[in-house]
Amino acid sequence: VIVAAYKGDTPAVRRALARGANVNVRDRVYTWTPLMWASQNGHLGSVRYLLQKGANVNARSNDARRFITLRYKQHTWEGTTDQFHFIKWRRDGIFAFNGGITPLMLASAGGYAQTMRELLARGAQVDAKVVSNETALMCAAASGYLPAVNLLLDRGADVNAMDSSGATPLLYAVMAVSRPVVRTLLAKGADATVTQEGITLEAIAQYLGQVDPSAKPIA
Repeated sequence: VIVAAYKGDTPAVRRALARGANVNVRDRVYTWTPLMWASQNGHLGSVRYLLQKGANVNARSNDARRFITLRYKQHTWEGTTDQFHFIKWRRDGIFAFNGGITPLMLASAGGYAQTMRELLARGAQVDAKVVSNETALMCAAASGYLPAVNLLLDRGADVNAMDSSGATPLLYAVMAVSRPVVRTLLAKGADATVTQEGITLEAIAQYLGQVDPSAKPIA
């Protein structure tokens, strides 16, 4: 059932469950459920069917699993200054989080708004956090998917949530060089005065050639 969910093969998911497969079974590597695999790949049909059959919409990966990979790859470019070091992420790059990730976070990182909408309608916790306190909004902001960001904000996601390092969704968007997401977060009340290890968002944005996060949002 896990393989079928990963592939988005809903008929195979249906057959596996009919044969007695556990809808909330976990794989041995990532400890993800079928719903998590289907959500990670944006397979809406499989997501709907699994939820209808009792899949746990707020299932979490094992907290001990500190590194996961999505369908992204890390961009080869790296940027440094005397004060900070960072790596630019792209939509086709690796996305890493600590344990405790949920189906909604996985769908958000991929920008699958329809899948996200289905999960939220079934009770997904919009501001659930992984072990290091990242949220679904941070996943979407880091990947630069504006529809996903807008959906989460519309559902009440905390625009100023902080992860364990003090980073907010706005910082994730700035680091992703995502101008539309930066502007949207600012328009929704994101705090542009926060710093990351003493470095201002403005300094990071200027180094990246990004829009100044302290500037007035463009309508």
